Amino acid sequence: MKSPLPLTPLLATLLLSACGGGGGDDSTPTETSQLTPDQIITDHRLDLLHDEVYQFPAYDEASGTVVMQPLQRWDFIFAGAAAGQEDNINHIIPGSYDHAMVYLGKDDNGFAYLVEVDLNGLQDLEGIRMVSPGRDYGVDPHSSAGFRIEGQTRRWAKRLVASELSRVQAQEPALLAQLQEHLDQHLPYQFEVTFSANPLTDKRVTLVDDGFEGGANCADYWTTLLEQYAQVCFYDVRMGADELTSYLLNDPEGQLAYVPEEFLPIPWPNPIYGSDLIQLGYTIVEDEPHTFVCGGEAESGLVIPQRLMESPLFSDIPAE
Repeated sequence: MKSPLPLTPLLATLLLSACGGGGGDDSTPTETSQLTPDQIITDHRLDLLHDEVYQFPAYDEASGTVVMQPLQRWDFIFAGAAAGQEDNINHIIPGSYDHAMVYLGKDDNGFAYLVEVDLNGLQDLEGIRMVSPGRDYGVDPHSSAGFRIEGQTRRWAKRLVASELSRVQAQEPALLAQLQEHLDQHLPYQFEVTFSANPLTDKRVTLVDDGFEGGANCADYWTTLLEQYAQVCFYDVRMGADELTSYLLNDPEGQLAYVPEEFLPIPWPNPIYGSDLIQLGYTIVEDEPHTFVCGGEAESGLVIPQRLMESPLFSDIPAE
């Protein structure tokens, strides 16, 4: 797979698709309890996490209230900004929910931990990291990783259906080992496009769908991990070139997505919207189709958090 060229940020900002266990623990409870959440996060201590229920303060959009969803390991949390509170990154990523995280367990002191692939900003591509939303019910929030669950205005959790969850649980040691390796290596956040050698004259923009090569984004990290290690295959969660082009040109949210000034290669009146660039001749084209290890027809495009959230492989988690 080609690596992004120096001018990649020009259009990459238009095409973000997201962009965030225990067992075999040799530590004694006393040793574990002496570690702060900061240390657990810094050292990526997945081995100190227990698969215990976490009372997650979800936001029920229908009632406009905070409700508690009891999460277990491998539950997904989907998040996004509330209507009217979006910023540019929320317009760039299609869908109301534009971020995905996975709950992995609690430490001995009751702090919960999530893993996500995230970016702090278009100039700070954080990559994979552990974060802690605090203890049950949203109390004792933890800030060492710059994470605040209440900052995710839209937030709702989903659980894999029983058949797929059993596949994941059966492969948990391999999944956790790969997560540990990626955390230790600091797998980077990856923009999902590559450009021709001279994007000012050759205006093809190719969507990237290459697994872990070069990094990952918040959604395709998890689809790749679960497919490769547990044969859980998410079909129909990608958005292809034609749909992305239509989103930027015709969708009210997509029409608001613009390229920040610092990423423009030449002086240009601001703002420059994605629709402007397409009308100037930039063309979105697809990567090689993704071939599923589970079989079935190959698919092209970018994994979109909203579509992942709507997958039939997830079930609802009743709120308490």
